[in-house]
Amino acid sequence: TKVGRDIGNALLERAYKRIAIVSSDPNSQVVSGISDSLAETVNQTQGTRIISERTGIHGYEAGLQTIIDLWREDIKPDVIVCTSDYTALGILSGCRHTLNIDVPQDLCIIGLGDIPAAGWTDHDLSTVKIPHNELVRTSVTTLISKIETQSMDPESIKLDAKLILRGTIKSL
Repeated sequence: TKVGRDIGNALLERAYKRIAIVSSDPNSQVVSGISDSLAETVNQTQGTRIISERTGIHGYEAGLQTIIDLWREDIKPDVIVCTSDYTALGILSGCRHTLNIDVPQDLCIIGLGDIPAAGWTDHDLSTVKIPHNELVRTSVTTLISKIETQSMDPESIKLDAKLILRGTIKSL
């Protein structure tokens, strides 16, 4: 996906090298699309790689525990890409209040969803904004069309998400 490539390029421009992906549902098309295109982008640069992929992790508490586990296991990425802003906020909290990790100098954190709290000054979380209104509108239109035509054929809908860079990634 375009946003996965955008994330990869933003990380490469800032010389991040060791990436961890923390996801709730690895079978999600959104998650796999972002992860696959991110991996494809960063794998083109020597020395940059995905060093850890954690799945089944969702929510603030799970994010907090994940960063503690990564550091305890001596898996120290310089980037964590999360498939949930809530998880990313838990990781951010663990960095600041438990492990004293300097975000964004020592660790970049990127979430997914652009929840309101992501933009709060205390968090200033870099994230991916999903076009929810467009998604709902397109889904309803597609559903109505399927009902009217009595079509049961699956249909793929692709919408462009947008990477929003805030305070959890190094400035250029």
